[in-house]
Amino acid sequence: ADPTQVSITSFDQLERNVNYLASQTLDIKDRYILDGMWRRDGSSLFGSNNRWKNFYRVSGAWRVSEDIHIPGVQELKLRAGRGTAGLRPSFADQYETYSVSGGSISKAQVGNKDLRPAVATEDEFGLNLAFMNRFNLELVQANRITRGAFLAIPLSLAQSGGFTNQVQNAADISARTTELSLETNVFTRPDMSYSFTLTGDHTRQNIDHLGRAPFRVPGLGQGQDMFYYKEGEPLGIMYGVKWVRSFAQLQENPKNSAAVATDYSVNPLGYLVKTAAPGALIQYVDATGANQFVIGNVNPKFNWGMANNFRWKSFSLYALFDGQHGGDIYNFTKQWMFQDLRSGDMDMAGKSAAQKVPF
Repeated sequence: ADPTQVSITSFDQLERNVNYLASQTLDIKDRYILDGMWRRDGSSLFGSNNRWKNFYRVSGAWRVSEDIHIPGVQELKLRAGRGTAGLRPSFADQYETYSVSGGSISKAQVGNKDLRPAVATEDEFGLNLAFMNRFNLELVQANRITRGAFLAIPLSLAQSGGFTNQVQNAADISARTTELSLETNVFTRPDMSYSFTLTGDHTRQNIDHLGRAPFRVPGLGQGQDMFYYKEGEPLGIMYGVKWVRSFAQLQENPKNSAAVATDYSVNPLGYLVKTAAPGALIQYVDATGANQFVIGNVNPKFNWGMANNFRWKSFSLYALFDGQHGGDIYNFTKQWMFQDLRSGDMDMAGKSAAQKVPF
């Protein structure tokens, strides 16, 4: 309600999309299934030189149990497919952009008439198995690669005529996912039944190609550039600094080759400090001079879940347990408390003089 405290903005964007789609499914003798799809997309979000893009899907399945009798097996189906999908750029990615500050106009982004959608291609292989009138098993392997992912590429001001960057189809990212699901009917009675489903999946994503130098990206929307994009490394890698914890670690830096061990000590928090300046931590630098290192990886080794369904007469109960194994979590809460000097680790009250660590 107070106009001096509120920033009011508005914008108007006009976007046009035209799509054509054709699909066909064939079911032969209820045991051989073929499916195909073709799609042609046109969008004003694409660069003016690449307004159209074709996509497709083709898949097939064989119900093996309809041709071959397998004792104890009610259904066995093998399936495979390949499909493509597109990711559209943002509204302003193809255009020249400028910024205005204090009445002065400056160049920002140079346009890109060749900008095209990023294309994701996925190959999927699956198996469905129903057996013993009690179990349903599904196993899926999916391999994906996204070519031409969007990146803002820094430009030479001299070569670009003063523009700082351009959005390009610059990155290729691959992923491999394995999924497993097992549904079990434990018992079924007129007044009571219980079933559960176990699930698990494992995914790995990698930056195969990066059309620019490695760079940091924000991960929390608070200016924390915790993630690092680098060709040949997985997505979700966190880079940061490390602190020296031993004299041997200190000497890995060639600049500290003349350091004297007696001048240093390990403080109660486990960090090596100069005895004469116990409040100053020492940043770790390795033998090559590097001072930024992998400090975490958010990718779990696998995810799992267990869904339970219990019924008694007209009442039912559903419970889901899920979790992940592996994967690092950035403790932004703790970092923020240190930033605001409010962390409990800073409270030295009640500690002896030898255990107190200077600010």
